Amino acid sequence: MGKYFKVELFNKVFGTLLESPNSYYVAEIKITYLVFDQTLKPMRALILFMLLILGLEAFAQDCTNPIDKSSFQEGFNQVAIQGTNAKKLDVALLFIKDKCLVSAQVKTMAQLFSEDQPRLIFSTTAFKRTSDPANFYEVMDAFTNLSYAFRLYDIIKAPVKKEPAVTVPVNPPLPIEQVLTFPRYNYPSSIRYAGVKGCNGPVANEEIFRRTANNAFYQPTEEAKEVVVVNAVETACFDFAQAMKLISTFRLEETKLKVLIKIFPRVYDQEAYRLGAQLFLDTKLREEWLKYASFYLAPPAPACEESDADFQKVLKKVQDKFFDHERISLIETLAIDHCFKVSQIKKMFTEISQAARKPDLLKKLYDKCPDKKNYYLLVDDLIFQSEKEELKSFIKSKGNN
Repeated sequence: MGKYFKVELFNKVFGTLLESPNSYYVAEIKITYLVFDQTLKPMRALILFMLLILGLEAFAQDCTNPIDKSSFQEGFNQVAIQGTNAKKLDVALLFIKDKCLVSAQVKTMAQLFSEDQPRLIFSTTAFKRTSDPANFYEVMDAFTNLSYAFRLYDIIKAPVKKEPAVTVPVNPPLPIEQVLTFPRYNYPSSIRYAGVKGCNGPVANEEIFRRTANNAFYQPTEEAKEVVVVNAVETACFDFAQAMKLISTFRLEETKLKVLIKIFPRVYDQEAYRLGAQLFLDTKLREEWLKYASFYLAPPAPACEESDADFQKVLKKVQDKFFDHERISLIETLAIDHCFKVSQIKKMFTEISQAARKPDLLKKLYDKCPDKKNYYLLVDDLIFQSEKEELKSFIKSKGNN
């Protein structure tokens, strides 16, 4: 079955390429059927492959001026607060009717739906309102099932036609908001706060906070709640008490920790972080949070640098270790009182086998590195894309873009 599927897919994709009037050339194509492997390729790679061939930049789009983050967040909140997929779809279609979006915004809003069918309807309509169609392959990641990603591909591969009228309610009914109650924690006050700040203020007012909290509370999945909270913190300034209340809407403590770490760089009164320990019943997670936040707020170490001669001695010690875990442990110990440049870190890191290379080690070496502006050069030494993105986000959170 796998072989016939690949033949059909090949004809389908390359048939489109050869018939397209926007094709400039067709390279020599060599095909090797992998008879022993009849499973599908990972969804991301397969869809990216198709979209690159299709050349979405060839499609003519009417939109050239996408809306700003603030306007998008307002529409995102209107959609997120709806109680059902049907209501979300109505409000989402109404919102984008006369607006232009970028592909990343389409993906973010598509993730609010808990089913692929409304995602498909929304994404199909939004494609015609997208200013960067060449990046539309990002939207494919929002789908749970591969079949729906194929359907979207089949729809958008055709030349864009005049946008049909979409029947949506003129005044969608507003949901009845439930007054949320939060755990009886000891919440900090940000009034007259003068410590380290993750955002300049003013702190989000009660209306903005209440709307964000309701949006998060009504989301059907932890992933959808995360999208709501992270997007809100990127567009408004929340204090730590508000952040604690938003995090309390999550069910899993592991997710609470992940999201709290993600939004902490943007929280107003960061030195109130110790009260965040109340969010975790699990002692290990509580300690992990306190360790992260204290490390994040620690003053930068004095500038120092490892000479080439001294580094060669260090590198020899690393090379003398036989196992990966021994080399990693040695490098972590050396990181306490050594200041390695990016080029030196790179040499030590490549002494570890690819499978054992993790971003956690690179994070531990960051603070004492004298040339942090070059730290992004270490991203390519990681293997998995998720780990590369993790390191990029870490570097960005440190204010080194």
